[in-house]
Amino acid sequence: QDKNRIANKSFREHARLENALEEFAKEQTKVYKEHAKALKKIKLKPLIKSLEGGVGVMQITDLHGNELVNLPHNKYDFNVMAKRLKLYVSQCIEDFKSKKYDKVAMLFTGDLLNSDRRLDELLNASTNRAKATSLMRYILTQVILDVRNAGFEITIVSVLGNESRAGKEMPFSNEGLCDNYDFTIMDGIRQMFELAKIKG
Repeated sequence: QDKNRIANKSFREHARLENALEEFAKEQTKVYKEHAKALKKIKLKPLIKSLEGGVGVMQITDLHGNELVNLPHNKYDFNVMAKRLKLYVSQCIEDFKSKKYDKVAMLFTGDLLNSDRRLDELLNASTNRAKATSLMRYILTQVILDVRNAGFEITIVSVLGNESRAGKEMPFSNEGLCDNYDFTIMDGIRQMFELAKIKG
């Protein structure tokens, strides 16, 4: 009886979690569809067709969004991160145009959000995890649109960082690994662009 009770309790908890995640995913998709409507209205410049071709590479890694540093000699938050990204994007665009590239590979190599598994990290967070995920998705959408609006065709590749995992334990299954804020951010961006049918 004890074994059955424990097994039934475990099954109920798993079913609740699965139902909650399913509802969360449905609500996220509604948000992406709404955002995609706005993205569809954006008039982007035509793609560059350079005779020389070439691919510019942008690596965006370890942004650790949602980390809050507020010291006299050092500041970091979403505003600082957004300004640094804007500078990086403008420098890349200038460089790629001077080299007459017509394509850009954007490599997102993990840890887009800061870990929040330790008390110190929770106490030094800019906002809650849900808002941080949305803010990061918004900022990175602007990054991608800036590069695309400069006329470059973009290929986006992303991997998941260890600091962005949602759970405390390091999983090794595909399902467990994608319980990661990097996945939520990048998959949301992918869905929005697909729903908006933005070319390039």
